[in-house]
Amino acid sequence: MRMDYRAPEHSTKRPMGRAELASRLSEAGYPISKWTLAMKASRGEGPPYQLFGRQCLYSWPSALAWARQSLKTPRARAAKMIAQ
Repeated sequence: MRMDYRAPEHSTKRPMGRAELASRLSEAGYPISKWTLAMKASRGEGPPYQLFGRQCLYSWPSALAWARQSLKTPRARAAKMIAQ
């Protein structure tokens, strides 16, 4: 008897590594590379993470909250500023 295998749906509660987090944040509209996440982690500036051995594991809800908080306020275009 053959059973159909279905890949598990992505869980937002499952911890993920840097490459997966970078991909998911980019898909969500916050473009970032795994290298930028590594640099920010070394400076203490990036999303919160936990170490498992030597691997950094991130939580999706906290990483998404960090990305949203990292947005800068919208800027007016230079032309609009000069016209005023």
